[in-house]
Amino acid sequence: MQVEKNDREVAGEVVAFAIAGNLNRLLSIAVRLRIPDILLDGPRSITQLAQQTGANEGALYRILRALVSIGFFEEQGARSFGNSERSRLLCEEVEGSLRDFVLWEQADWLNKAWTACEHTVRTGRPSFNYVYRTDFWTWLAEHPHIRFQFHELLKSSSLPPDRLLSMYDFSNVQKMVDVGGGDGTVLCGVLKAYPSMEGILFDMPDALVNAQHVVEVMEGGDRCHLQAGNFFEAIPAGADLYFLQSVLHDWNDEDCLKILRTCRNAMSSRSKLLLAERIFPAEKAPMEAVCFDLWMLFIFGGKERTAEEFRALLELAGLRVERVIQPEASVHGLIECTL
Repeated sequence: MQVEKNDREVAGEVVAFAIAGNLNRLLSIAVRLRIPDILLDGPRSITQLAQQTGANEGALYRILRALVSIGFFEEQGARSFGNSERSRLLCEEVEGSLRDFVLWEQADWLNKAWTACEHTVRTGRPSFNYVYRTDFWTWLAEHPHIRFQFHELLKSSSLPPDRLLSMYDFSNVQKMVDVGGGDGTVLCGVLKAYPSMEGILFDMPDALVNAQHVVEVMEGGDRCHLQAGNFFEAIPAGADLYFLQSVLHDWNDEDCLKILRTCRNAMSSRSKLLLAERIFPAEKAPMEAVCFDLWMLFIFGGKERTAEEFRALLELAGLRVERVIQPEASVHGLIECTL
């Protein structure tokens, strides 16, 4: 039986939610001070934390107390703190760490774009373009240090090779093209599992700068060939499989059609196209997916899509959906297509 909340409780929740945006900045401060890493070995008093971080003890206590209220850190006795399940994921060396993601989300350049999000609501156009007078990709090419962070972030938010391999059988693939494949980690992971396969890592020239170093040291890298180009214009022809991971969600429908038609033009009758994307449920999308969708809206002008929205795009591009592979309770999925 659901218990009714009184007006005071509801009002308190509204006030807390209105203020909560400021807590995101406090979280990034805690991460920059490396507090989750300090607490990895066990709880510390606020005095110890202040001494180790060089922070003001009183201010640090109040910040951590606020973060406890939203599930980051736990109070361990009088004026002492330990990690919670959430804050532990902000440790640098923990598997699946989200430390870099939190710092990225609170970067000043990104917050500047978010503050203009009303422009997007009124016009439908990305607030990033409005603030910086250019699109994200052009701006990124002019900021190499942020470009490196961006490609590292992509790795942490994409399907890792082992999970991809558990979802899809690549045994009939002799040549695979990873379109927009970044540093080649995923492609090399597939090549390692299939020793007879050849791979082409296809991306913009600036994206392949780091890939050269990654591919050289990875098993399977000797069969990973780097090719620079633009997926709006042409991609290598004659492959058995064309793989696009987290590419289409960066773009609006019109640009997606251009990318898909470029892929179709490169495909033969035996080729397949495999998309790895977040696939929205038709209703009640999880918070993580909704937040990423807003990111696409305000920064790129792209969107996360439902299976039916993907199907409609693919049909317009002259491609046929053969199957959708999506593990239960996962927002990530694969869409296999043919001519």
